[in-house]
Amino acid sequence: MAVSAFCQKNLVRSADGEFQIQLPAAWFRLNSSTAELQRYVPDEKDNNFSSTEINVQIRPRPADIQTIEELAAANETVVKSQFGDMLKINESRYEIKDGRKWWRLEAAVNVPGTTGYNLWLQATLGNSQTYLVSFAALADDYAKYKPLMESALASAKITATSLPAGSNTNIAINPANNRQVAGSIAPGAIKLDVDEMRFFFGKYTVMRKGDQEALYDDNMKEIMPFGKYTYPSVEPYVHGNVERSYNGGTWLYRSITPSWFGTNGIFNANAKPTKLMGFFERSKDGMGGRTGFIDQNGKVVFENPGDYDAEGYRLSVNNNVMVSKKFDGTVITGKANTLRAFTQWPEAGNGYYEWSGGLRATRASESASEYPELSRSVEEANKRVGYVNRKGEFQVKPTYHKVAEFSEGIAFVCRKDQYGVEKWGAIDTAGNLLIPFQYGSQPGRFSNGRSLIKAIDASGTGYAMIDRTGKIRFTIPSNYNDSIVAADFNAPALNPGPEKFLFSYGYTFVTVSTKAGRELGERDNLFLLDTNGRYIPIKQLLRKNFPNGESIDIMSRIQHNQFLFKVSSNEKEGIGIADVNGNILIAPVFSKLALFEPESKLQYAELDKRTLADKQDTNKGIEGYIDRQGVFQVIRNLKKAPF
Repeated sequence: MAVSAFCQKNLVRSADGEFQIQLPAAWFRLNSSTAELQRYVPDEKDNNFSSTEINVQIRPRPADIQTIEELAAANETVVKSQFGDMLKINESRYEIKDGRKWWRLEAAVNVPGTTGYNLWLQATLGNSQTYLVSFAALADDYAKYKPLMESALASAKITATSLPAGSNTNIAINPANNRQVAGSIAPGAIKLDVDEMRFFFGKYTVMRKGDQEALYDDNMKEIMPFGKYTYPSVEPYVHGNVERSYNGGTWLYRSITPSWFGTNGIFNANAKPTKLMGFFERSKDGMGGRTGFIDQNGKVVFENPGDYDAEGYRLSVNNNVMVSKKFDGTVITGKANTLRAFTQWPEAGNGYYEWSGGLRATRASESASEYPELSRSVEEANKRVGYVNRKGEFQVKPTYHKVAEFSEGIAFVCRKDQYGVEKWGAIDTAGNLLIPFQYGSQPGRFSNGRSLIKAIDASGTGYAMIDRTGKIRFTIPSNYNDSIVAADFNAPALNPGPEKFLFSYGYTFVTVSTKAGRELGERDNLFLLDTNGRYIPIKQLLRKNFPNGESIDIMSRIQHNQFLFKVSSNEKEGIGIADVNGNILIAPVFSKLALFEPESKLQYAELDKRTLADKQDTNKGIEGYIDRQGVFQVIRNLKKAPF
């Protein structure tokens, strides 16, 4: 049975009005179009075939296609059989658009003797029909026309009022935007019979059946089968994003960052950490096997991720030679006898014991005669500090009395005059002086291009933020009447480090003891301070959505302009996600939630029956993986009520 479609000025609409899509205005409909297939090309050179075209197929839904997963499998089988070995699937996944689940496939077709072409399919289900939009183009034209395809798909609308048979009916729609509300279950959501689901780390998550565990990606593809390895159970710290987990004396989740700040990589918004997920190999005798890690490409390495420093190297010394082996197999071998140039690494706690920017601070030894300019005595020389590289060479000569760790390519260093008076300045990784020795106390390390210094005059200014050149960008008052205080409550959750006024993705949390802050009252006195000195009354902005006196708590630091918050009242409480402008991205309905990993489109969440968005009469909560709208796409079958 053919399904007729209405076409006018590149608007394709199903005859029953359930589906419509607006195709690019400059494209032309081919004469080969039929009632159920509309074909469009970007020119009129060939009215029967074009190597670049958009197809819209509206067809009756077969009786054996009841879920979007079944539709995806059927279409993927057709594509594979059509192109065979010439086909390379780059991506096959599901996404939510206006509360409806779509399947998306992107692939390359390598035709011998040609440059080949690329293919993009998107499909979804209606009441009694299936809708498939495909885009094919030569490899050279794909990038050129892809934005037009994206625009067309953004215009697609489907107004199906019923659901395919067998779909989950636990659905709530927000009438303001016709989208599913946070906490509801998507049509065709995947149900899994597992005993435990865990938070995503990077693009991987762990599921458990009995005593066996498996690794899955955010497409619910099994990466490692059940029973092969066991993985550490980790919960986000204070509901925040997972960075690493301490388990049995070993770091088993490790974030390796390419940014200049080498301890956690959250200060450089452009840094993309490599995340290593540790595991224990299951042995047949049950005594425990090897320890290893899996990187984000699925590569397995039998090395303990906790043995690597924050920049991804494991240091060893062999016959007085430093050897640094990176997690990806890269090896840096030092020169012979270079270790004799220094005594030992400065002890932990002095602020410069971690590798950063490929350098680490250390003291010169008594045999460091190649630096005669250092001091007047060997005893004094042993007190001087510089920075060695991974070959064991002093890349920055040990001419300083005190040093700090490199952060974003800059380190503060200290020299004393003949009277023992300290002055601090800043250098780059080559030892070049960037900021003169002018500060009487150690400035804060750089984060997002800003460093905190103490007052340099008697004007009443308590602190100031400088940029990488030493220029003061804005001041921070600190006196009896007016002061700005770094938020120290829940500090590990809100702040990216133990120091005050460290920025995370351009922001830091502060409380304000000025007139503006006092007017807000204690419960709402929390601001975001950005790197330009702008104060955002974040709790006041959130309060507009919760005007009935609810308690609002910030539950995480800023990551990618988002953070977790909790709203509590006598009747209910829940955790949600908001952005730095106070917009609610995911409503606070969840009893357990973490920020989304940048690499994943899903995150684990739990819904307590006391916070169900639609107030259903149920004795069960919901556990599973939500999308970035807060809708459950994967749920765990609960065998009994956990509450």
